[in-house]
Amino acid sequence: MRTILKWSLVVCLTLSGAFTCAADSEQELVIDDVWVRGLLPGRNMTAGFLSLKNQSNQDETLVGVEAEGVDSIEIHGHFHEGGLMKMRQVDSLLVKAGSTQVLAPGSYHLMMFGVKAGLKLGSFLPLTLSFESGLQVQVDAKVISVLQE
Repeated sequence: MRTILKWSLVVCLTLSGAFTCAADSEQELVIDDVWVRGLLPGRNMTAGFLSLKNQSNQDETLVGVEAEGVDSIEIHGHFHEGGLMKMRQVDSLLVKAGSTQVLAPGSYHLMMFGVKAGLKLGSFLPLTLSFESGLQVQVDAKVISVLQE
């Protein structure tokens, strides 16, 4: 019986340590100003924006974003090529230690394709952000009208 109790205690302490580490990681990466554009009539794609503040001493790299009811979400950036501003997908987005990476109109942003459900203005779209380190963070993106940007 003592052996079972001893191993139960070890498992509990191990699990509580894992949860503490996950919570600490999320506190070191602050995600705010999360919003998406409401759908235009007849469209099923939109864009999302947010701010990633890395308060840790380790770089973090955003490698993917998912949302229920959205076929795919890509990280996009705007780039100057031949005197023109062009938008294209990037595989990942580095957030250096001690810095902030802002995803905003005219800059890096999230392109959402195949949005199945209408996005009611003022509602929230839950997003799951995945990082190269294995960290996954869930945030709620407020749905805002293009006219309110």
